[in-house]
Amino acid sequence: MQVLKLTSRREFLRLTALGAAGTAVIVACAPAAPTPTVVPAKPAEAPKPAAAPTVADKPAVKAAPQVEITYLVHTGLPEAFKKGDAEMVRDFQARNPNITINVVGVPWGDYNAKLLAMFAAGAAPEVSVSYAAGFLTFYNNKAIQPIDQYVEGDKLDISFLNAVAIRIVTREGKLWGMPVEIMPYTTFYRPDLFEKAGLERPPVDWGDKSWTLDRMFTMASKIAKDTGDPTKAVYGWVMHAQQLGNIAWLWGADPFNDKGGPELSEAYKTSKITEVHFTQPKMVECFQHIVDLSYKHKVSPKPSDTQAMQQSVGWPFLTGKIGMYMEGQWQIGTFPPGKADWKYAMAPYPYGPYGQNTVPAGDNTWFLGAKCKQPEAGWKFVRYVGLEEGAVIHAKMMAAFPANAKTEKYWFDDIQRGPLDMKREDLEKVAHDSLKYAFPMPGKTLDRFPELNRIFTQTTGPIWSGEKSVKEGLEACQKAFEQFIKTTA
Repeated sequence: MQVLKLTSRREFLRLTALGAAGTAVIVACAPAAPTPTVVPAKPAEAPKPAAAPTVADKPAVKAAPQVEITYLVHTGLPEAFKKGDAEMVRDFQARNPNITINVVGVPWGDYNAKLLAMFAAGAAPEVSVSYAAGFLTFYNNKAIQPIDQYVEGDKLDISFLNAVAIRIVTREGKLWGMPVEIMPYTTFYRPDLFEKAGLERPPVDWGDKSWTLDRMFTMASKIAKDTGDPTKAVYGWVMHAQQLGNIAWLWGADPFNDKGGPELSEAYKTSKITEVHFTQPKMVECFQHIVDLSYKHKVSPKPSDTQAMQQSVGWPFLTGKIGMYMEGQWQIGTFPPGKADWKYAMAPYPYGPYGQNTVPAGDNTWFLGAKCKQPEAGWKFVRYVGLEEGAVIHAKMMAAFPANAKTEKYWFDDIQRGPLDMKREDLEKVAHDSLKYAFPMPGKTLDRFPELNRIFTQTTGPIWSGEKSVKEGLEACQKAFEQFIKTTA
């Protein structure tokens, strides 16, 4: 609601003075009066100046109405994310005292369902995020609204937002959210373990084709020690299947087409899965490679050991027992600030056996709810998070690479204050160049991703535990996805 601006007391007095001066000018310009023939009467007393208006006389300025917006968040975020999120909410409310933010926390797996239920009940949250990979689910159910009209209405320049992040949330030629983070996978490693093993560090150039899976295996074999005893073990390398098996992109394969990589899968364009190819030869080869790292070559922990690490520290790499770990850049937020017993560095994704190094990239995008009760206030918060002071707070404290190029400096400054062992120019090169090889990960492009993720996890779990062969596990996965397609067609 627009607030009416009234004249201030100082302005009132200035205008009063100007009015008095104008009266004097008019009197001075009038014709001269004739000379009196009688004795003039006693001159009248000069009129007393009008009293200045008091506070009581001035109309009261109408305050902006108090409104409340709902902000739906994911409760399982790393501590750095939670701190940054809380700081943004506090700062925004301080800058906008008429807007109260009602923060509603939801577990990751329930996030999409919660938003859709709120929308169906006519109580869509003003602001939500793609934490649970919900963009296409929200979009297909018309639970969010495009933000182009707000961007154009405020005459905003958003050309400095990352192109990959923009592409992920653009449909029908419209922008459906405010990208705040873009998070490709990378190779984390411990430089001191490389040094102890007499190894050179991995390269920082994503175009270096000598950085291959085979070379990583050779290095991992030299780093790994005592892997038969989990209490003493140092593992050389951890890689996992990632979202719906998209690690197969390094083999030039994808589970949703039988011709090549993700760029050939219609599912990522339409958001709907209509075909599955989990049993194709390159998928089998890829999964067998991961299994062999643990059971045959013994350079990676077995699932039971990984689970024990997760229960201890969350992300297993934080145990300090792993030389290299292929994971998303969002994990930077899990490193403790300041000094540590050991430091980490980052390297590019390796090239696979067929010359591919396509890296999956996630994003976190802030959405404006369709038919929400306070869209203007909701948009104000979305704009604040992506383009204003909130974007700076986010880059400083959230640890994920910012989609806003103007805040990158704060991100680089922030993570260099942690236990990082890299030159600034090398860090910037690894981070920037990762985006040149990035393709949006399945969770950010497929509808109903949490359901798909559960199917994949349940059917492939026996592969990693050694209960089923790769062939048997992928056949079970194939059948489960085929059934999903039939029931949702």
